[in-house]
Amino acid sequence: MVTLACLLAALAFGSDLLARPFGWGRHDWDYFFFMHLAAYRSLTEFAEMPLWNPWSMGGCPYMGNPQEHFFSPWFLVHLAIGPADRDLAACNEVSGGPSVIVMVSANE
Repeated sequence: MVTLACLLAALAFGSDLLARPFGWGRHDWDYFFFMHLAAYRSLTEFAEMPLWNPWSMGGCPYMGNPQEHFFSPWFLVHLAIGPADRDLAACNEVSGGPSVIVMVSANE
């Protein structure tokens, strides 16, 4: 029962994405993908830790930003296959759903 409720909640949450499958990549997505790209370029092109983001507002601290994803396990995927895009975001959504169902089921 809880699993079904989680599945329905995930469908309700993702209904906007399902209704417009090619409408990804606007608004907040741009900023978060930009942050991924800044860290990716710092490491791959300049071989430097992404402590500073020179491409944002004339330069600002990167590691101090609470929205940076450098220490996320998903960043390793970005390093392996390239910068973030909407397809990788879809993979993140799809893999997150079953994880939530497993965690909820384990707590029953």
